[in-house]
Amino acid sequence: MTPPTPPPSNESPRPTELPSSPIHHSSFIIHPSSAPPIHPSSFNLHPSPSLAILPDFPEENWPSMDLVAEMLLKNLAPSDQVRATRLCPPWKRRLWFLGGPGRNADRLLNRMRNYPRFMRKHASQFDLFHLCDHSYSQIVHELPADRTGVFCHDLDTFRCILEPDKERRPKWFRNMASKILAGLQKAQIVFHLTTAIRDQIERHNLIDPKKLVRAPVAAAEEFTPDEPHDKSEIRNLKFEIPPEPQTLNPEPPSSLHPSP
Repeated sequence: MTPPTPPPSNESPRPTELPSSPIHHSSFIIHPSSAPPIHPSSFNLHPSPSLAILPDFPEENWPSMDLVAEMLLKNLAPSDQVRATRLCPPWKRRLWFLGGPGRNADRLLNRMRNYPRFMRKHASQFDLFHLCDHSYSQIVHELPADRTGVFCHDLDTFRCILEPDKERRPKWFRNMASKILAGLQKAQIVFHLTTAIRDQIERHNLIDPKKLVRAPVAAAEEFTPDEPHDKSEIRNLKFEIPPEPQTLNPEPPSSLHPSP
């Protein structure tokens, strides 16, 4: 997935977030039916290891990826199995004033140089690492790969390598995508949303199937009931389908597009 070019922003970059008291959650302790249980003891770690949650740069304005990191920390914080910390370097603006090309250049420098260098300095401070967006997998090259997990949401980032006839990119871009893919392949665990994504990964023979763990995204709080309901009530619900197509705007087309 390639985030869209963000608009200019006057906000100052967010500082590195390293809480004095660690937040607890159990995101890395998974027991999927299709893979062997993963437990800190597998890595000879402390019973409550430290986990670095690595999000996207918020300055890239990629809300879905920001939400993945935010909800991961929020909903799994009560656990005492893992001590989790959100870790992201400050965004550095160098060429932002040049407009679109400058913003893209800054994105490239922050992703490919600043973030990996930052993690190289902080890698020794954590036991486990969770990368929230596979398009940042170049960071894995600076981490202990055998203790790193990456969430793969799709294969768009690697389309120029997998389907070069359909996704034509210059050589430098393909080299960059290859480095990102190599980082993804090094990770100990690769999480994926759906079986469709897993099928694509296996069809292109990108990742050892033993590393793949399906991790569907849960429903947000606004889509869950305030009180628990009897499942039988849901099964007995009947949905009526209107006989005629429904429109959200009752006005006729002529009123929407008046003649001059």
